[in-house]
Amino acid sequence: MSALWMLFASLLFHPVLPCYHCFIEMSDTMTLCHALSFTVQVCFDTIHQLVSHNPRVVEAGKVGPGHDTKLKDILMDEINAIKDEYEKNRVKQGEKRLQRFAENFIAAASKLPRAKCTGKCGFQPDGPYDCSTCNFRSCGLPIDCEFEVLKVVENQRVHLECEVGFPLPGKIAVVWRYADGVSISNTYHHFAFALRER
Repeated sequence: MSALWMLFASLLFHPVLPCYHCFIEMSDTMTLCHALSFTVQVCFDTIHQLVSHNPRVVEAGKVGPGHDTKLKDILMDEINAIKDEYEKNRVKQGEKRLQRFAENFIAAASKLPRAKCTGKCGFQPDGPYDCSTCNFRSCGLPIDCEFEVLKVVENQRVHLECEVGFPLPGKIAVVWRYADGVSISNTYHHFAFALRER
């Protein structure tokens, strides 16, 4: 009962364990703690310090779309290696082995493909994996791209084309609006708007 209370208290103090918590089940963490010969509290504190909030681990976890499951494979390979080492040698491995766990993760995860954000603007949903939210995030570029002021004859149709430096979805709805702060007349205009990839 006291071990469960310690586990609950550990989760209260460290509710977020980026990268690690996205993929590793509690039972696997308990196996790791046992193999490292740590008490539950010491184990969670050490994982928190050396793995979860290690900036190099978080950076290594910023993989491109479709490669997040490989992060779990890398973490589980390390946990199983520690478990096998313990069962074979029955030697306390401790903090140095957990540090090697982090270094091995960094080395392996850093070799995985990164997200490919292109251009300087526009919403691009296929950004890097974010360990703090356990999801992929957008590329984080400004939504609005530079614009060009065009002078057109009133009450005439205008056909606009725009080339963008990022992939466009198959079906795209374009909503045309006047930009705030741009000098225009109030006369009604007809616009046709076309987007295409470079």
